[in-house]
Amino acid sequence: MTYQEFCRRFGLEGRVLSIRRVKGETPTRGAEVFSARCSLSAILYALKGHEVVLTEHNSPCKGGLVGLGLRDGLPDIPGGFGHFISYGRGEGFRPGERLKADPECGERMILSQPQRVAEGFDGVRLSPYAEGDGADTVALFCGPDQLSAMIYLFHFSKDGSRYDTAIAPAVSGCASLFRIPFGELERDEPRAVIGLTDINARVHFPADWTALTVSAGDFARMLRDAGESFVTTPLWEQIAARHGDGW
Repeated sequence: MTYQEFCRRFGLEGRVLSIRRVKGETPTRGAEVFSARCSLSAILYALKGHEVVLTEHNSPCKGGLVGLGLRDGLPDIPGGFGHFISYGRGEGFRPGERLKADPECGERMILSQPQRVAEGFDGVRLSPYAEGDGADTVALFCGPDQLSAMIYLFHFSKDGSRYDTAIAPAVSGCASLFRIPFGELERDEPRAVIGLTDINARVHFPADWTALTVSAGDFARMLRDAGESFVTTPLWEQIAARHGDGW
């Protein structure tokens, strides 16, 4: 199936992003790129047809460089990252987000993630997907029906004895789209990574959006498999039909 047909059949026009680690490229500047103090706002800008390069020089979020994979260790947040993500450190510091039970658990959540995933690079480039663009990974921004389809299409021609070919890590939004998928590239069989489950990230995206990030090679395989998959069945037509003209 061609990429254009794939997007049409699954309602993914304008929702597929190429992600590539780069070195020495000029960081993108401009207030319109970061509509919020979050590196993920650059994704929405890129999906509108722009190319965006994120580096340490333009990331608006202290944790963004870690989530992007451009810096290892704990994010440099006043009061300490562990306290920030758990119960805070008291007056004069940012309130705790209560996403982890205590600071120690919060720190381990970061330090246990794949390390050195962007070694040799100093930036990450985002752009609308185009075949042959040299992407490392491809992110698809999906509603629930589309996410279900993408997970099954990713699994379609893989060894049926594995049921964990897609993972849903409890990490930051940017780590789910960048650091974790970059780490998967080191595996013999990279897994698909479900993203945008982070409560912080969700406020920057439409309410029905999730994400699935796969290796560029796996996405090419998904395109090849799509025409022979469930997309040809009445069952999928029934699911697609309930979205009306939206698809």
